Amino acid sequence: MLAMSSKLALHCAVATAALIVQSWRDNSNPAACAQAHSLQGLLYHQLEQWPQAVTSYKAAMAEFEAADDLFGIGQTCRQMGVLLLQQQQYGLARRWAELAVYGFTKASQSINNPSLMRSYHAAALHLLGNANFHLGHQALAVKQLEKVLSIRYELQDAIGEALVLADLGQVYQARQQCWHALACYEGALDICQPREAAFEGSWFEAKVRCLMAELYRSCGH
Repeated sequence: MLAMSSKLALHCAVATAALIVQSWRDNSNPAACAQAHSLQGLLYHQLEQWPQAVTSYKAAMAEFEAADDLFGIGQTCRQMGVLLLQQQQYGLARRWAELAVYGFTKASQSINNPSLMRSYHAAALHLLGNANFHLGHQALAVKQLEKVLSIRYELQDAIGEALVLADLGQVYQARQQCWHALACYEGALDICQPREAAFEGSWFEAKVRCLMAELYRSCGH
């Protein structure tokens, strides 16, 4: 649950974004308007106001499509997918994740920033792997998450590596590949422990240790 001050700040940010949307719409700036709608969606998402978030994302999608902005389309599709995954609508989350992967793949052909595009593509593929895991497609999820792990390693994105390792460990655990799961969890801990500030506290370490405890319990320890 968000603290009251955090909620107030987010509500103020939503109001500011609404003013920006109106200003850019009046000045016929569809690209900026689309980004503002996307920001609104993220803010509503943080406030757990799901209908408003979906409305903002759809408005952003329409603006990005009108501007033929494949990168913006990919961003918005991934944000929609994350929202739907949190709502446990895994089939829809997978569909939006697939659209995000496609959008970033196409956008990479016109945006001259390979590292940035690979990072966004990895984020979309990570979402797709998680959706497939929840839908019971564990082998496919392993393949996708291992690909994401490879990209994060090549980009030297240690935080991204840790996040993927934790999710990959859960897939291996569901497949009863206990040693693989344990290796993933230990790898995630090795990365996160010296970087507590980057993770904004010890929540990630606590999450991984809970997963490890469940793994040990399932193995009879």
